[in-house]
Amino acid sequence: MFRKLALYFFILLSSMPTLAQKSSFDGVLQAYWLPVWNEDVNEPQLKYRFFQLENAGADVKIINVADNKLVIKLLEQDYPDFLTSQQGHVEYHGVITVKDLKEREECDMRFYDGTMMSFSKRNNSAKDISIDKLEELAGCQSYPYLITYTLKPRVKGVYLKNAPNKNAKKTVLVPSNKSLAQIQKINADWVLVAVYDESKVPPLGYPKGYIELDNLQPVN
Repeated sequence: MFRKLALYFFILLSSMPTLAQKSSFDGVLQAYWLPVWNEDVNEPQLKYRFFQLENAGADVKIINVADNKLVIKLLEQDYPDFLTSQQGHVEYHGVITVKDLKEREECDMRFYDGTMMSFSKRNNSAKDISIDKLEELAGCQSYPYLITYTLKPRVKGVYLKNAPNKNAKKTVLVPSNKSLAQIQKINADWVLVAVYDESKVPPLGYPKGYIELDNLQPVN
């Protein structure tokens, strides 16, 4: 009886998609600001994910990891503007140690969640690695930091500008039937945008230019 119970629990535990022990991986740690909308106000949250490099970068395991004070210290040292602007993403090449690694499926892909125990950045920069390629391999989670907009229904005949001010030169009429992807938020009134284009990596198409936020409504 006890042997059967022991065997049952062994099989049950071994079949669970959780690795309770610590595991270390080499790859790229990405910190990014996830847009969280409260009506039309963005209250971004700082998130982390790790791209484990496999087969010389041809395959990638994506591990979403929780906040970590060690990484915050690295960001304060290396990317203070990233923390204050609360937009975009930055990367480090290094080795991560995680525990409680859990597997899940989303959009026909495998993703992982875990608790970050430590991270050691390598001396060589993540700039030597194609971040665009890694993000492309993430499928439906390729660009979680990307903010997209459409024109508000009342807005007609708005032009992109070549600088973020009302007196700047008009460049191109904003297409009313297209989504716009934010490249950079300039200030509380202006953003630099591009037409969202799924055929490109990242999905930033043409035209590009500056537009007042008052003309836009968020999509995501």
